[in-house]
Amino acid sequence: MTTSRTSPALLRKSKSQVYTAVLVMFMGLMLLHQTQTTLAAYVLNDNFQGPSFWDNFWFWNQADPAGGYVSYQARQEAANQNLIQVSENNTVIIAVDTTNIAGAAGRNAVRLQSNKNWNSGLFVLDFVHMPTGCGTWPAWWFNGPNPWPTGGEVDVIEGVNKQTATQSTLHTTQGCTMPIAHQNVFSGDWVSGTNGQPANDCFIDAPTQWANQGCGVLGPANGYGAPSNAGRGGVYAMEWTSEYFQMFYFPRNRIPADLTSNAPIPTNWGLPYARFPLSASCPANKFQNLNMILNTDFCGGWAGGLFAQTCPGLGGDCNAYVKNNPCAFTQAYWEINHIKVFQQNTVAVPSRSPQPVPSVQPTKSKASNACTP
Repeated sequence: MTTSRTSPALLRKSKSQVYTAVLVMFMGLMLLHQTQTTLAAYVLNDNFQGPSFWDNFWFWNQADPAGGYVSYQARQEAANQNLIQVSENNTVIIAVDTTNIAGAAGRNAVRLQSNKNWNSGLFVLDFVHMPTGCGTWPAWWFNGPNPWPTGGEVDVIEGVNKQTATQSTLHTTQGCTMPIAHQNVFSGDWVSGTNGQPANDCFIDAPTQWANQGCGVLGPANGYGAPSNAGRGGVYAMEWTSEYFQMFYFPRNRIPADLTSNAPIPTNWGLPYARFPLSASCPANKFQNLNMILNTDFCGGWAGGLFAQTCPGLGGDCNAYVKNNPCAFTQAYWEINHIKVFQQNTVAVPSRSPQPVPSVQPTKSKASNACTP
């Protein structure tokens, strides 16, 4: 019987071919993996800044829907009172009246509502200063068509009085709840309902939550109000897709390079401080055609309700304090570098590591008033 044998040279050649085939297969899998982890690129769609900033909004000059002690001014009236200005550094300044005893309706201020509405996107606000102080209730938020809240409401920046962390919140009709567990999902903490439990039901009339509370998460410490202003502000970003809302905050010296270069990749930014998944527990159609709103309110149910507790020694009456102390509100102004809106493109881009870099911004300038800060 004859036995077939393979020569050593042929064996070496065969092994070499196997190694080559394995290497090619490995490289192919790596390329496939890279393709599978590519992301849809965000491209800049809107850039609100400088003198044309105001043209992207209309000025609400009706009664305050939130019941605050405020008189919102039309555009020309706001300009006449120096409530809206563009600084020599091209930042936009949105102030409140710091000169007069307020009238019956409340202290003069500004509420801007965007001409556009959206159903998705990456929304970025770069600010140098935000309103702060006892009696104040500033917000950067998004609201759907009336009747409220059938189109949903999303609050990104919101707080009252001397608060130092933003509260980001969703408000909806019945049928929108969030999973409580959030380890490795977002870094913030749920705010509490009426009995101390996490306020994770977005329904405005949820039985174990305060009236109109919604589902809310506290943002990073010192990312709101006076501490943030002392650090020359920073950037808030909200990403809205068919699958989630998520919010980020970056102090001035930690703004990602991809955001600065208008090529943002949120998956490279680490954990958001808040994330609200849209699923069967909270359908995406709860949020439709949202307008952007930027305003400074006073007192009302929230700032007024907490006034005596968080601002002791000021008489306990929020409306009276806001009415009679115009010079108390020299810090109740927005100073904004820009608001940008990005939309996803069909072009795919490879994932890359974030590169936080310091960002030098213009020197602060504020609207003139009769008070000395």
